Amino acid sequence: MKLIRISAIIALNLINVFSANAQVCLTATTIFGVSSNGTVRSIDYNNGSVGSTNLNTSGGSPSSSNSLGYNNSNGKFYYFRRIPGTGSPSEFVSFTPSTLGVGNTETLLASNPSTVAIVSGCVSSNGAGYYCIDANGVMYYYRIATNTWTTITDKFRLSNGTEVTSDFQNKSGDMVIDGNGRLWLIVSTSSSFQLYRIAASLPTSNVSSLTVTQVMGNTSTPSGNAFAGICFNGTGQIIMVTSNGQLYRLENNLTVTYLSTLTISSYANDLTSCLFPIAILPIIWKNYTVSVANNVANLSWVIDAQSNEKEFYVETSTDGTHWTELGKVAAKAKTGNDLTYTFTTGSIVNGNNYFRIRQVDMDNNIGYSEIKVVNVSKAAKINLWPNPAQEFINLQHTKQITTATKAQIFDQAGRLVKEATILAGTTQVNISSLVSGSYYIRVQFADGEVFKQLFVKQ
Repeated sequence: MKLIRISAIIALNLINVFSANAQVCLTATTIFGVSSNGTVRSIDYNNGSVGSTNLNTSGGSPSSSNSLGYNNSNGKFYYFRRIPGTGSPSEFVSFTPSTLGVGNTETLLASNPSTVAIVSGCVSSNGAGYYCIDANGVMYYYRIATNTWTTITDKFRLSNGTEVTSDFQNKSGDMVIDGNGRLWLIVSTSSSFQLYRIAASLPTSNVSSLTVTQVMGNTSTPSGNAFAGICFNGTGQIIMVTSNGQLYRLENNLTVTYLSTLTISSYANDLTSCLFPIAILPIIWKNYTVSVANNVANLSWVIDAQSNEKEFYVETSTDGTHWTELGKVAAKAKTGNDLTYTFTTGSIVNGNNYFRIRQVDMDNNIGYSEIKVVNVSKAAKINLWPNPAQEFINLQHTKQITTATKAQIFDQAGRLVKEATILAGTTQVNISSLVSGSYYIRVQFADGEVFKQLFVKQ
């Protein structure tokens, strides 16, 4: 639960990296990018400066090169010089840069079994292998010692059993593994992105599905361009690059800060760094759960005895993007033991209810818990028709309205695109100005009850 002081840990990471591979990992702000034609260069993420020389020789027949990863154990880079689906065969390679700008010839490794593009990839923190995900949402593992590939899974689920495999299909993005062995994945379109995490002890053999945690729900991209690559910096934050070469940092409060723009935008295909930090978005939450009973949500979390928290703020959302504060919980007096906290909400809405906790420590540093989602199904007191619709939708309800009530329509990216006033009985809403696609409508009545339903505009 606390914001861990990680300077000693980071210093140890830097010493290990820079002593063994000083010719590659030049400074704490050095990361690496790969271009679509298969060349790898250093990048300073503070100013976006791309190195003037290639770290590798870029042999073979590159095509849409992607999924760059650095192995801190052997000093090698691994990546797809030629991704599957762009010709036969694909080319998965490794190379060892002996001195800056004068690298060894790449070694062609075993071909990945996928027949579609590899979207994201990285080396494991222990250096034993390489993980990647293709455009169909299939995860693979490459075992370095045996030069062999294994299909891990094609199913991803939240802890409540909800399948989210579609979030990993046909999207841009990247992945990275921290010093604890946890896998972090960003999936992105040009308009929005999401951040997921998979717990440590990642499988190296086939499993039926993997449990993922949604750290960030659907969030608008800052520049209208998809995120294409991510890596870590020395303080455990995620550095991200957009497809047009803009570099951003994901802050501990899950906001995005612009850093710089690459001086050569073609190196935005993918990123990696020499760092495998221990504390990522550095807060440790223990036994954080959300349960529902009698139409209210009960939150419970446990904090470490050594934490330095001051207060907690419980926040909720109906879309995972727009958040409302529900209340504050003050920190308890220290007892030398772990402390348990609870919070009970008011009545929750029909459909998905998202919850997170904002923690403030004694130094006023802010951190966030992971996002928990619970689904409530109860009889709706409002009807919507037709669905699909072309020009109009009708909303009918039997509730007594004494104040102006708004119906809000959101697109798939969570943007508010239309509002209408709801009247007693039946209200007709003109949707002719909306482009074809899927939308959801949200109506909140004065008594706090919320109605939400998906509909399709033809």
